[in-house]
Amino acid sequence: MPSIGACRAGLSKMQDAVITVVPQRVIPNVPNPQQKVPEPEQIIRKPVPSEQLPGAPVLNIPLYPEENLWYNSVSLFTTNWDLPLDISGVSTALNNNPNAVPPERSEGLFDAKTFGALEDGKWYLHVRFKNDIGWGTTTTHRTIAIDTQPPLGFDVQVLEGELTDHPAPTLQFTTSDALSGLKEYQIQINDGDFIRIPVADFSGSFTLPLQTPGEKRISVKAVDLAENSIENHVDIEILPIDPPTITFVTEELFSDEKQGLTVQGTALPDTDVLLEVQNVLREGRGEVVAKNTARSNEMGNWEFTFNQPFRNGQYIVSAQSRDARGALSLIVESPVVLVKAKPIIHIGALHLGKVGALIVLLLVIAGGFGGGIWFNTKRQNKRALRLMIVKTDMAKVFQLILNDIKRLQMAIDIPNKPKEEFTIKKLKETIKKMEGYLKKEMDRLK
Repeated sequence: MPSIGACRAGLSKMQDAVITVVPQRVIPNVPNPQQKVPEPEQIIRKPVPSEQLPGAPVLNIPLYPEENLWYNSVSLFTTNWDLPLDISGVSTALNNNPNAVPPERSEGLFDAKTFGALEDGKWYLHVRFKNDIGWGTTTTHRTIAIDTQPPLGFDVQVLEGELTDHPAPTLQFTTSDALSGLKEYQIQINDGDFIRIPVADFSGSFTLPLQTPGEKRISVKAVDLAENSIENHVDIEILPIDPPTITFVTEELFSDEKQGLTVQGTALPDTDVLLEVQNVLREGRGEVVAKNTARSNEMGNWEFTFNQPFRNGQYIVSAQSRDARGALSLIVESPVVLVKAKPIIHIGALHLGKVGALIVLLLVIAGGFGGGIWFNTKRQNKRALRLMIVKTDMAKVFQLILNDIKRLQMAIDIPNKPKEEFTIKKLKETIKKMEGYLKKEMDRLK
């Protein structure tokens, strides 16, 4: 079998490969003199009598376990086999001849042997047994394929150019491997997952998946059957198409009414407009709570209404154009949309919802009771001691109300319906307790 060598160049560029063909001859594996190969450990025993010639050994090579695979590991390696009780001698050979037969000369009796590191190429390990009848007529031939060199270097070209508005540019590249052969190409976009392309499915070009606008580093790796690889890359920039505009958005909604969130705008004619509604929190943007797609008409106008209910809070509507190729624009955003409860009290420019009205009612009630206590205090000096106790108790009650009002205000500032309902329930309980207490104390002061 010819021995083939190849001259491979650097990581991203390549020179013409130089291939040398050597006339076929048996090349034994000669250990490196600097590499100490241990002698096989001999087994001393008396073999049992044989009834027939020995069969072929079953070989196990831990460093090269699969016969049909290529490997890039190079070091001393050991092979072992089961040794039947009638075997009295073993003969081995390691060369590049797939059909060589070890000589009828015993190396001793052993069940494992270590060999020196192999050079690149296909090697064949041969083992046969001897018993008291003679040498076995069948020899085990074990293939070991070594390739430690990467595939040839290659360039990566972009058919549409490295600056393009095409969302799915086409790459062109190809290479080869002189020894084990190519297994696959692996493509990575920035730090994304690898796209694996078997060589059998590759024709010299590959169309990338749809890309968003921006700069991309496209890395292409060629991998041979021994898992050696060589890589090159190209930097491209995907240009955005013209963005849409948002000309109108419903900036105020009442959460307790069926009122849609409408957004209108313009874009390139006959394009999709991708819409998302995202809530706005104090620490930044929150989750996307709604999304849909509008379609611009031949004049470029588009409109969409989100009819689902929204909880109290602030929201932003974002819009992005997408043409028939899948090319995207940059994202534009609307003004802030405020969602709140509908007011039930209007005092000039002051609009109070349910919670605000409840707070005002509490303050009025508290003021009325406070005024009544103050009036009774003035009129009934003789009951000063009793009133002093009542005033102390009233201060405690008012402090409870103020604490509940603070909690309610926090619930208003950070919309949280369950928390609002719980706080309102607590306020009602406090007012009811205060009402009973004041009635009881007023009866005592009559």
